[in-house]
Amino acid sequence: MQAGGDNGSSRRPAAPSRSWIVRLAHALNLLCLVVLFMSGLQIFNAHPALYWGEASDLDAPLAAIEATWTETGDQVATATLFGHAVETTGLLGWTWRKGELDPAAFPAWLTIPNRQDLATGRVWHFAFAWLLVANGLAYLLHLLVRRRWARDFRAPGAYGPAQRAVYLAVVFLALPAMVATGLCMSPAILVIAPWLADLFGGRQSARTLHFLLAWSLAAFTLVHGLLALRSPGRLGAMIFGRGGGAR
Repeated sequence: MQAGGDNGSSRRPAAPSRSWIVRLAHALNLLCLVVLFMSGLQIFNAHPALYWGEASDLDAPLAAIEATWTETGDQVATATLFGHAVETTGLLGWTWRKGELDPAAFPAWLTIPNRQDLATGRVWHFAFAWLLVANGLAYLLHLLVRRRWARDFRAPGAYGPAQRAVYLAVVFLALPAMVATGLCMSPAILVIAPWLADLFGGRQSARTLHFLLAWSLAAFTLVHGLLALRSPGRLGAMIFGRGGGAR
């Protein structure tokens, strides 16, 4: 007679092993997304407002974060969305730098570099954007050559329908749109392909979509990481190559 804990219903499938290529690609993706997000906020801080269309309507932004002073000299921050303002003092609009409060939409600890430096922020952003693209293309090529995509994706119990839909949307919609909207902010690219910004309704529309996609990918990465923590076997496989066996 078998012990109750040995019945088939209590068995959990072993986490699939991961090659060094898959693990390296995931590590580089995480690094790139973190640096891109933080350097992107640095770039946004240079002009913390979003618009729709081709040009900036400074009098009527879709969203903005503004730092001001009261008549008594107190610092006040305000976030505006579709004309509705909310005070964000202590959260957004001001940040501590070298013991002093400086106006900044997002705090210094959330940006690369942590000082207000648009030029350096762009250098970081562009460098890691191309690294992300190169890493993504290399990873997709690896999946196609090894035919792992279909095999892993269709493995019984590997992913639910909702997970499949989200992963496909991120890989084939969100990430390409992120790259395309980012290219719309490059004057050199628009000289070569002026139609690119038109696909998104204008250069400022592309910037707004780029900002929203950045936060969406940040949320996806966070949730993806939290779900991985709930499955030590899969997390171990992604870090060390092989997770826990069936039990």
